[in-house]
Amino acid sequence: MIILAHRGLWHAESEQNSAAAIKRALDAGFGVETDLRDRGGSIVVSHDPPRGGEMSFESLLSIADLHPGPALLALNVKADGLQPLMESALRARHDYFLFDMSVPDMVVSIRRGLTCFTRKSDVEPEPVLLDDVEGVWLDSFASSTADVDAAAALVARGKKVAFVSPELHGRPHQAYWTRLLESGLHLSSDSMLCTDLPDRAARFFGGRP
Repeated sequence: MIILAHRGLWHAESEQNSAAAIKRALDAGFGVETDLRDRGGSIVVSHDPPRGGEMSFESLLSIADLHPGPALLALNVKADGLQPLMESALRARHDYFLFDMSVPDMVVSIRRGLTCFTRKSDVEPEPVLLDDVEGVWLDSFASSTADVDAAAALVARGKKVAFVSPELHGRPHQAYWTRLLESGLHLSSDSMLCTDLPDRAARFFGGRP
């Protein structure tokens, strides 16, 4: 299982999506989930509407490129129409995927050859454009039970799956992690866990792939 550090490996909320938090996550052997928006005709790293001073998309990619090991970037697309600003930078890369964009924006991204994940959740039971994407972002807004049956079926279809750990929605994570561990899905290189607790997750899942 690949651990995705949610907005980097941070020790205080003010560090989220910062260059230091992202570098720290990669140095620890984690992938990174981070957020993209546009400001003044450029892409910046920001979960909320940018106000200035945010890290640029180019700087994010530079941090990944300078890292000697794997540097998977899960790019949460928070605004439509970013493809012309990111396409050339991503065309030759294999260490990223885009997710959480609107469905029309996903269509455009797929047509431009960008690597995308679709979504499945308790309010989105049928992932759209499943045949056209590399994987599925498995979220849950009301339940703390991992949908391992759906995930196993997706992996059997050749799709990667990324589980959203419940603490991202303010709920306890222990039962969810235990369900994943018992399912054996954590042993698959096609599964991922996005979490605010990457160090703890790595210890819990035993440092396995």
